[in-house]
Amino acid sequence: MSPATKHKGTDFGKRRSFGPSSESRSILITAVILSVIGGALLFVVDPEFIFGPILLIMLVAVILKYPVSGLYLYLLIVYLRPQDLFSSLAILRPNIFLLALTVISLVIHRKFQGKTHITLLRNDKMFIAFLVAAVLSNITSIWFSSSVETTIELLKMSIFYFMAIMLLNNTKRILNYITLYLFSIGFVSLVQIYTYLTIGMTRSTGRGGYGIIVGGTTVLGGGGALKMSGEGVNGVGGYSSYFLANASEFGLGLCIAFPLCYYLFKSTGSRLLKIASLVLLAMFIVSIIFTGSRGAFVGMVATIIYLLYKEKKLVVGLVTLAVLSVPAIYLVSDQYVERIESIKEYENDESVGVRFQLWRAGLSMIGDYPIFGVGTGNFPNAYGGTYREKDSANLYWSPHNVFIQIITEMGLVGFTIYILFIASIFLVNKQSRKMLAQIEDGKPLLYFSHCIDVILLGYIVAGQFITATYYPHLFQFSVWASAIYLVAKKLLNQQQAAMES
Repeated sequence: MSPATKHKGTDFGKRRSFGPSSESRSILITAVILSVIGGALLFVVDPEFIFGPILLIMLVAVILKYPVSGLYLYLLIVYLRPQDLFSSLAILRPNIFLLALTVISLVIHRKFQGKTHITLLRNDKMFIAFLVAAVLSNITSIWFSSSVETTIELLKMSIFYFMAIMLLNNTKRILNYITLYLFSIGFVSLVQIYTYLTIGMTRSTGRGGYGIIVGGTTVLGGGGALKMSGEGVNGVGGYSSYFLANASEFGLGLCIAFPLCYYLFKSTGSRLLKIASLVLLAMFIVSIIFTGSRGAFVGMVATIIYLLYKEKKLVVGLVTLAVLSVPAIYLVSDQYVERIESIKEYENDESVGVRFQLWRAGLSMIGDYPIFGVGTGNFPNAYGGTYREKDSANLYWSPHNVFIQIITEMGLVGFTIYILFIASIFLVNKQSRKMLAQIEDGKPLLYFSHCIDVILLGYIVAGQFITATYYPHLFQFSVWASAIYLVAKKLLNQQQAAMES
């Protein structure tokens, strides 16, 4: 038997397959040339003017070849907000650059693959209807420029929305994206915990952070929980200037994030990820306490109860929580316990009183602008300019309620669509689970389909106390629901085809 015959059909008879491909050689040669040029320029040019363009070229090349990498990077930019930490990045608008580059790459790839059709599920259609309602609200807008600005931001969100659904087209990508989302919130949580312990909200006073408090006594760092003017929440939020900024907004983000830890623990086979998910879960619970947000606390409780209900562990879970709450109360500060207990005395709470003023003003806005509302983003302008109570010192406030914001700014048309949008996400998740139950490897997506229901409830409950309508949260849930449904349908079709063949 000749060597060629002996090794026929094996890699050992194909010597060329062991050497670098022509594509790899081209990349290697290009890297060498760039290294030589860059090294020579170091003698005459500052390093940032060399490595910056090189990194930019490499980034563009990677995204053009792998558009999903652009989606991952866009997620990091939106949630970690490096432009808030490094002012020089703000000028470059990295989020816009990444979004545009990823869309271009996606269009090119779909063109070569001959893909022109986009499947729209019922929640995607309701999202489009929501965008239409936002545009129509400009007709009756009381401050046109503000309304247009908010509407444009929503239209930008729509680009991300459909781009993400098309790119998250298999199980691995969906799980990678959700895991990356979770670790992004984890980084913000870590910074928040550090800030609470070392700085607190006392940058101007220099008194230091709150430290770790056990039974009302500070045992590590800081000056103890403070009750100073401007520190009514007695906690801190994230470090950015966007939707994870203040304590209440970050508390809402954490209500969404901590159930993901539980379902990541259930779905992953990686021991490292299981440990990481438990660590993140503990961090998120601590962070919710450190926000001091009562809305986040109520949202957390509602989310836990619904999670236990879906897992069919409601009674056992509630008993366990009741037992664990005793030492937990001792570990947190007296001020935090008092703040949570103040929920029972809402009629004497100044913060609650302000919310009631805002909501009463919202009723007046609905009466005057019932169809399309006062225009997206215009509640503060309408309240401060026309609808606030006489002699009220509260000017240009947001309504602190997602549903009040929708019905006042987008009218009954937008409110109806918004409710149907939320309901459609639940319905699509239910349909996904019917398919995933028939798929052999469908458990990870099945778990996260349940998770979307849980975090959606947390969003609804916590959203009663914070203005978060145009933040990415709800749109992320819808993207995940659509992606899971489409992947489940594809996997089920493949499985049925394999059984028939």
